Amino acid sequence: MLPADKKYNLPVEKLVFRWFVTGRVGEGLRLTPEGMRAFDNTQLEYFEYPLIEDAKRGKTFKNIHEFTLKVGKLIDCPFYLGTTTVTNESGKTSKQAYIKVYDSKVAMMISLYGGNLLDYVEAMEKKNEW
Repeated sequence: MLPADKKYNLPVEKLVFRWFVTGRVGEGLRLTPEGMRAFDNTQLEYFEYPLIEDAKRGKTFKNIHEFTLKVGKLIDCPFYLGTTTVTNESGKTSKQAYIKVYDSKVAMMISLYGGNLLDYVEAMEKKNEW
């Protein structure tokens, strides 16, 4: 249940455009920061995975915009792409990208690829080529 807040007391048509990066049909279910907070307020189960580049295997985010479009087409549940600050052993901080997925079946599939979203997207693209 959503909190009794004025910002949630809007028609569904308006909430769709505030909570999702795009409200157009077929454009994916990527959440905005406000949408992620709304989903988290309802205490829906979610699964979070770091977005890790693997330069040794050639797995990098060469074009992050293209990658997010691919993810939007391949993941058929609400998801959020964001960053968080992490601190390493020496105390140095850096930004770490992550994906938060709100569907256990999709999360299980990503987990089968070691929690590596790049590997999952690559495999799904190859599957769709068949």
